[in-house]
Amino acid sequence: MSVSKKSVRIPQLPIDLRLLRLSCSTVGHVAPNLVLPWLYHAWFKTRRKNKSNAEQHWLDQAHHEFIDYNDFSIATWCWGEGPTVLLVHGWNGRGAQLGAFIA
Repeated sequence: MSVSKKSVRIPQLPIDLRLLRLSCSTVGHVAPNLVLPWLYHAWFKTRRKNKSNAEQHWLDQAHHEFIDYNDFSIATWCWGEGPTVLLVHGWNGRGAQLGAFIA
């Protein structure tokens, strides 16, 4: 019995990511003190984008409040009534992007 092997095509990284990887690797070997703070900032700093009209629509319908936890103030948005469901957005995301789930 023969077993056929299927080839799996691994997509190539976009050129900007390949250049970033090459430049970080090159500069990292020569001057790691220059590249490490920049990489730390790029990885751990969130990027804010403008809200879309749909996101603003969802936020306009919500009740907004904050929950204090230890030294943090966590923003919450509440819609409607019924059982409580906790939706949590990902890094660089925001709650209004989950608006379709509350429709």
